[in-house]
Amino acid sequence: MPTRLIKYLSLFAGLVLCVPVFADPARSETLSLLSRSSASHIEVPLSNTQRYWLQKKRELLIGTSAADYPPFDMTDSGRDYEGYTADYAGLLAKALNLPTKVKRFASREAAIKALEDGQIDLLGTSNGFEAANPDLELSIPYAIDQPVLVTREGETRSLSQGLADLRLSMVYH
Repeated sequence: MPTRLIKYLSLFAGLVLCVPVFADPARSETLSLLSRSSASHIEVPLSNTQRYWLQKKRELLIGTSAADYPPFDMTDSGRDYEGYTADYAGLLAKALNLPTKVKRFASREAAIKALEDGQIDLLGTSNGFEAANPDLELSIPYAIDQPVLVTREGETRSLSQGLADLRLSMVYH
């Protein structure tokens, strides 16, 4: 085989092997719900429409997304979904007498899309950002989303003087 052809084939093979493989954001992995909350009996008031929907369900599909958002959403073991949201979902599943399945998506956007498309039944840790989406309905909050301003230790400037000349960042999950 000519040397020139071998060089071209080697270069082509190297380029093909160096192309990164990206994860499909719509793809999900299945986790087990690890709920540590318990209650003897929870009464859930349901409308007729909700009762009809539940009668057709075989399981409650819970959505979450990477990255973890402790203490609400945690997947440290790689197999289990735990945290406040898991505890809340476990109580809800017990009250509705439905088994659960947890689907973890690569991004929050993919999880919201799955909720809009009916691939999952509920998505925890939603807040005011999702409230603006007309395709979603938020429950009564199970945790208060309270924005706060935080400064460095030893900072003496009062935040009541305004934020001029300060660097700000925002955390969005």
